[in-house]
Amino acid sequence: MNNLKALDSITETSSYKNGKIEYSFKRIIYKYNNEEISIPAGKSVYHYKNGKHIQTIYNPYGLPLVTKHFDKSNNLISCTKLEYFETNAKTIEDFIKYKKDHIYEIEIKDYKILKNHKKTYLYSSEKRRNGKKIGTWIYYDQNGKIKKQKTH
Repeated sequence: MNNLKALDSITETSSYKNGKIEYSFKRIIYKYNNEEISIPAGKSVYHYKNGKHIQTIYNPYGLPLVTKHFDKSNNLISCTKLEYFETNAKTIEDFIKYKKDHIYEIEIKDYKILKNHKKTYLYSSEKRRNGKKIGTWIYYDQNGKIKKQKTH
């Protein structure tokens, strides 16, 4: 990554026909071996037509650090956090293109909404390594008490 030289950063936005924003994201343009590489960085937001939206925060090298999903009332329904990342990629091209060289762990927290109270609560907490279930997955009731645990 030391061979990457940041040239510019751009913010890209797109709107639906009705004028509402569809997406907004930032990219950093790097120069590497006389080529320009565009990598997502910073905050990215995508709005669905039904009112739901997703926010992702990327590090300067395109790794999604936190992704949050919101319902149409702006209630948080899911949060995915990158907890560990390692790569065996030998080149920047391999780093960007070949995800098989990466080892990553994420924590996913899902939330449910109490309809009568319009309040959200943590429903489950789980971890994955390269997409596979790991650790103890915990499920909670609406009062925050552990309902169930399962170890993977």
